[in-house]
Amino acid sequence: MTRSVARNAGLLGASAIGSRGLSFLLALFLARGLGPHDYGLYALAAAVVMLMNQVGDVGLSPYVTRAVARERAALDASLRRLLAIRGTLVLAGAAAVVAWLLASGGSELSRAVAITYLALTLESVAYLGYAYLQGLERMSFEAGTTLAAAAVRTGGGVALIVAGAELEPVLWWMAAVSLVQVLAVAARLRAAGVGAGTPARGAQPGVAAILASGGAMMLVGIANAVVLRADSLVIGAVDGAREVGLYTAAYALVTGAVMLPWMVSVAVFPRLSSTFRRDRRAFERAWERSGRLTLLLGLPAALLATILATPIVERIYGDGYSPSAEVLAILVWWIPLVTLSALCAALLRAADREWTLAALVGGGALLNVAANLVVVPAHGMVGASVVTVSIEALVMAALWVVAQRLGAPRPSLQPLMRAVPAAAGLVAVAIALREAPVELGIAAAGAAYALLLVLCRAVSPRELRLARRAALPASR
Repeated sequence: MTRSVARNAGLLGASAIGSRGLSFLLALFLARGLGPHDYGLYALAAAVVMLMNQVGDVGLSPYVTRAVARERAALDASLRRLLAIRGTLVLAGAAAVVAWLLASGGSELSRAVAITYLALTLESVAYLGYAYLQGLERMSFEAGTTLAAAAVRTGGGVALIVAGAELEPVLWWMAAVSLVQVLAVAARLRAAGVGAGTPARGAQPGVAAILASGGAMMLVGIANAVVLRADSLVIGAVDGAREVGLYTAAYALVTGAVMLPWMVSVAVFPRLSSTFRRDRRAFERAWERSGRLTLLLGLPAALLATILATPIVERIYGDGYSPSAEVLAILVWWIPLVTLSALCAALLRAADREWTLAALVGGGALLNVAANLVVVPAHGMVGASVVTVSIEALVMAALWVVAQRLGAPRPSLQPLMRAVPAAAGLVAVAIALREAPVELGIAAAGAAYALLLVLCRAVSPRELRLARRAALPASR
């Protein structure tokens, strides 16, 4: 991959790993301190708010990234319209939350939803600012502030749980941290001269045009949220909050592990947008190398978690969460599928095919809901995990077909075949150390995989140098 894409992927990847690690630490304390039932209540509140925020974002974040990558001045000229749209939808969501709170008489779930809505909505506003900076391929600020926010959020949350606090004080702390994050992003955008650049040429898109483009991405976001959260909502309706807590414990591990390969698609999106019509060779190079990197990162995570599911869950959450291990061993195969889906989705957005993307992902979301409604009552959270992986496989296959029709180069199998011995070595070491402390098994298997990747030349020396520079950007 090119140096800027490698650097941005490394910055976002390092920040995502750190942030996910910190967020996971907080989730661990919440799970252990609250128990499966109240942890499930927290997960249900997050599921409801995640769906609401996808509507409230109305697809503006990817729209902003793409528009800035193409012509910053044109996007700056439309900022007032964008902010008016976003603000109106945030207020509408807040009104709905307050109405539910009053109608339910301040139930435990409605209170959790209200505070979570405040916290996550503020965070989503900050990410709209990050989207602008992503379009400029300036991702160091995002990497630094998201990591700092995660550290402060986790430190305060853990302190509250250790002190014996219940869920609501932790949620209020999260909201306070999100507010500070929004203020920091606003200051950074002002310093970057947002809205004060060269005047745009020609007519600028109106609200209808912005919504037409962003609306497709809103539908994609809603569909993704449904895929990620519908299972929890169905499990909660059928089996209660405790089962949601057990399921979410496994899901938290998967969503943490997926972040590094997924960030590759985030980092490469501006490059795909700028080269898709202008520089065919650069486009093909960015696509092929990014696709290979997502697989080389995603597959070992899936293999490791399948082999070591039980010791991983019991080590992290304790024996009370043992039923989560069976879910983890299945759900982890979502990682390589969803990372390839994300890369294909980045290409469709770069090619202005948002509505095609919305149709495919939306269709997958509808199938996901329908399948969960049928499967969960009979097979519970294990059935939900099978549904999630199966539907993602269908969506990924459909996106891949469309990407090929848009001119994405067919992958070369030779570099991937070179990684087979590395994967076999990882499996062998993980199985051999299955009875050892789980930290030792993961570290040894990961080291064996990395060493064999190099020895088998599955990655080139140049790519290793770029990866090192990406991981250590401050050294340059």
